[in-house]
Amino acid sequence: MLFAVDQLLTAQDYEDLEYMTRKLIYEYELWGLKLHIKKTKYMTIGDKSRDLQLEDGKGTITHVSEYVYLGVRITKNGNHEPKIDRINTGPAAISKLNRILWDRDVTSKTKTHIYHAVVKSTITRATETWCLKVERVVKLNSTEIDFWRRSARISRKDKIRNTIIKQKNECNKVSFR
Repeated sequence: MLFAVDQLLTAQDYEDLEYMTRKLIYEYELWGLKLHIKKTKYMTIGDKSRDLQLEDGKGTITHVSEYVYLGVRITKNGNHEPKIDRINTGPAAISKLNRILWDRDVTSKTKTHIYHAVVKSTITRATETWCLKVERVVKLNSTEIDFWRRSARISRKDKIRNTIIKQKNECNKVSFR
């Protein structure tokens, strides 16, 4: 391993954080790794914070009021929201695939593979860290049904219910509920 990204330390208080950071830097050095001080930040939830001074003049780790970890924006007051632009990349990907989705020569099986490989993997990356709220589930489901609607060559102007579209695509076994 030449480098490590997205390391997370959880500490009870400032002194515990100092100790754990010292231990982490020591362990990194044993393995020949080096902490990139300028890219390293720390955040506390619900506590007064100050920058973390490292011993032996190794630098200062800056305190931040919000932090993005695995695609989730965590704020100082404990809120955590996924980067919404991730969810919005699904419709963009679908629109770029429009010609393929409407093509009669592309099989349903191939379209299903495209859905899983491109659309689903794009919009659900790091979802295990999300706190799912109703509006996110609605957005994910609408992205999914948009794909299957185009895949079935059904326009929104046709006014066909989503349940019928899901039935028409018997390969569709994906749900975000």
